[in-house]
Amino acid sequence: MYRTLSLTCFALFWGTLVCISSALAQEVNQWEVNRQDLQWDIGWESRAAFLRDKGRLEDALRIREDMIERVKQERDSVSARYYKHLGVLAADVVIGGGYTYDQVSRLRQDGLDLVWLGLIYPNPLGPYTKAEEAALAEVVVTATVTDRFDSLLPRDGFRSSVVLEVHEVLRGSVDSKYIIIRRSSGKGPNGGYSHFGHERTFERGEAGIFYLSNGYYRYYSAYIGPGRDWRAWDLAYQAQDPDRHLRYYSFGFDLVSDNDWSPLEADIADIRRVGQLIRSHTQ
Repeated sequence: MYRTLSLTCFALFWGTLVCISSALAQEVNQWEVNRQDLQWDIGWESRAAFLRDKGRLEDALRIREDMIERVKQERDSVSARYYKHLGVLAADVVIGGGYTYDQVSRLRQDGLDLVWLGLIYPNPLGPYTKAEEAALAEVVVTATVTDRFDSLLPRDGFRSSVVLEVHEVLRGSVDSKYIIIRRSSGKGPNGGYSHFGHERTFERGEAGIFYLSNGYYRYYSAYIGPGRDWRAWDLAYQAQDPDRHLRYYSFGFDLVSDNDWSPLEADIADIRRVGQLIRSHTQ
């Protein structure tokens, strides 16, 4: 009888696993969308379409399932609208942080719970620690601004660039001493200047910690979002850009004053530690 029950339980478990895998596969295959139709979308649909194109949608769907299980611990059900919201949060972990589902699972076992960090964004309990903020970014560097200029190239819908000279990579990896932040503020195709309040106008010589994502740069380059200029948007031209791996979207920054790094030393040490932990599970 015990053997019969065990076989029955195994069959039920396997059947459930097959159903979940089948549902995920169906959802992965669902996102056959026209990019132009989604050019103004900043939610789940465009993120899902982007991740599907990159072969990474299943990672986001599995992270979303973990988020749903967390939410169900406090509420009985999840509405379709909230389902999409959780999809956005899960996709942000994959796009913004560059994670796979397996990496997220391994890091959780070592005490870094990216499902929880992604779920509480924006954090209602107060701001993230700098280490947590760094964990949700794909790349964190200490760097100095060496240049800034208006530029519509590589026709990615952004209007200007900020060039950073990298001193230390605290989290993630970069392939060059110099990397570029692309900004929506700047001169457009008609010569008019636009400025978006959330974007800082960096000055040459400013230095600090920068929280960045190449994944999010590529996402926003593929799908137009707020502040982007469709007149300067050309996917074919972008595909020929040899430096697209060195272009980043900025999540935030902590600047130093008068080249005095001492107020940021503790944060840098914490970010360095979390960066080493993440690196140990993502190599």
